[in-house]
Amino acid sequence: MSTCKRRPQTQTPTPNEDDGLLQTKLREFDATLNKLPTSTNVSKAMSDCPDYSDAMKLVFLRCEVFNVELAVRRFVAYWETRVEVFGEHAFSSLLGLANDDHEAMKCKYTQVAERCDEAGRAILLLDYHSEGGNFSDTALLRSCWYTIHSALREESVQKKGIVIYVRTLQSIMDWRVGLCKNVISSVKGTLPVRLAGCHVIDPPLILHGVISLSKKMMGKKLGKRVYIHSGSLDKKLKSLSKFGLGRVDMYPIVFGGQLGFKSSY
Repeated sequence: MSTCKRRPQTQTPTPNEDDGLLQTKLREFDATLNKLPTSTNVSKAMSDCPDYSDAMKLVFLRCEVFNVELAVRRFVAYWETRVEVFGEHAFSSLLGLANDDHEAMKCKYTQVAERCDEAGRAILLLDYHSEGGNFSDTALLRSCWYTIHSALREESVQKKGIVIYVRTLQSIMDWRVGLCKNVISSVKGTLPVRLAGCHVIDPPLILHGVISLSKKMMGKKLGKRVYIHSGSLDKKLKSLSKFGLGRVDMYPIVFGGQLGFKSSY
């Protein structure tokens, strides 16, 4: 695999929003949700969780470009998975939990940048070096959930999505396949986030097989949004310029750029 020469995969454009569209889609969302078999976790979220609101439903609608059926399906899957990931704390405010979750904070498995790109997408860093440490799989997965929820506080991110820089494993022996599957599953069909692109920086040849397997787990659509960038800094920035990321201030410090990342959620 060489430095990316493919054209960026385009996203479905988001519609112009007005109060009429939003209210209509929220009513359709509730009506569709009410037709489904009762979900214990959704019902408990409705009664107990401070995160549950029309604003939250709107994030799911934006993720699915106002396809109500898909938004509701993702919403139900989200609450089922949130309980699996956070257990008894699933119905607390998630970002309220985040900064007290010391293991997830310390691992820095995922981080959100101090600024969005020019399209309004959040820039995330996924650092596989953390998989070589003593952090639990559950803490690393919780880090992903916290980071994406933090990014989604921006309306532009709800509409435009995220781009991810990937710092690859230090050793192929560190790869946690089960964790990889859970992270991909969360992004693919659970968390209300649109993945615009995943940019793998300078992967060694021995890890190309891992990247290929990860792309297969992602499925055809998302797998096409994985791009590899290798070579000198200038060469990588030129490659990244196709995605609106070709400036040193949009390139993470950890790779020799100037883009910093937030230290908390």
